[in-house]
Amino acid sequence: MNISLLENIPFIPKIFYFQQITSTNEKAKKMLPLEDFTLFIAETQTKGKGRNYRQWYSPAKENLYFSFVLKVENQICRYSAYPLIVAYSLLNLAKKYIDKKIFIKWPNDIYIEDRKIAGTLIEINNHHIITGIGINVNSEDFPVFQNNKPTSFYKETSVKHKREYILKDFLYFFKNSFDLFKKELCIRKEVLDEVNDNLKFRNKVVEIVFNDHSKRGIIKGINEKGFLILDNNTTVYAGDVLKVRSVSDNR
Repeated sequence: MNISLLENIPFIPKIFYFQQITSTNEKAKKMLPLEDFTLFIAETQTKGKGRNYRQWYSPAKENLYFSFVLKVENQICRYSAYPLIVAYSLLNLAKKYIDKKIFIKWPNDIYIEDRKIAGTLIEINNHHIITGIGINVNSEDFPVFQNNKPTSFYKETSVKHKREYILKDFLYFFKNSFDLFKKELCIRKEVLDEVNDNLKFRNKVVEIVFNDHSKRGIIKGINEKGFLILDNNTTVYAGDVLKVRSVSDNR
């Protein structure tokens, strides 16, 4: 990966680049406090993980595994919509390269139809938000333990992509969206409309599984705070959902 391309991004103060690391999120947490947009990139992770401690497949020099850090300037509860800003940026990134139907699976996974292409792990530590992202770029095959039908930019386009260009595009998409988000700490209407237009399982019957119980309903959309709204006006808050499973179909 050509890191020099990323070093010219004006809002990135420092890049930590590793051939191998346990996890970019874990490395970032150990080095706090850090400047906003300090970036950690790994060619492979030995203990990469997604939400709810699920393993994230990290073959060397095929995909993107990175984290960046932002200081929390307000009460953390006011950042409830933040995961959707990350997802919206990934949605725009995927749309730039892939001419297929792309979905956000709430709160922040990205799917090409029913195939997962990117995932996010957002953690709070020492008054910082650490955003870890995995994007499947050039992988051709995936292990059988990944039962969510993973895919990659390569599998969807039949083109091998330069990962540094994809990462650079994402960082600019995110920076522009985050700057707008910071002004109001909620999702702007035009962003919310696009998120809901590309929301996986919208108007479908789903089962939302929590730690000790589950809830069934029809997903109607996401509100400006980033919360999931069901058909009975039930609001599902970020961080409480372990899994969303379609009951009626696979969309």
